[in-house]
Amino acid sequence: MLADDLETLRSPPESSGVRMLPPRDPLLQLRDRESLVPDKTLHRRIWKTVGEPGTVLVDGRLAATWHPRKSGRTLSLTVEAFDVLTSRARKTIATESEALGTLRGCTLVQVEFTS
Repeated sequence: MLADDLETLRSPPESSGVRMLPPRDPLLQLRDRESLVPDKTLHRRIWKTVGEPGTVLVDGRLAATWHPRKSGRTLSLTVEAFDVLTSRARKTIATESEALGTLRGCTLVQVEFTS
């Protein structure tokens, strides 16, 4: 480590932006789930035994789960928010979903938000 980097490591900048994490992402495999999601009522929605969802990080915090359904060349995603998502977050999730559709060989991506 460089001495010049020490201060950044001690007080890192705030996380920003939206990231869609796949099911079983290494971040979600950490043992201390309470650090990631203090609200234990959300744990069953994130860590399911069968049909694990993907998750959405908004500004460094888990904010939603997402479930894909593919029919032909159409990918439908249901995004289930834990709380109200801003319009900026919804637009960014829609943009990220387009990239996910491309990865899955889809030409049309539909995103439905629930809360």
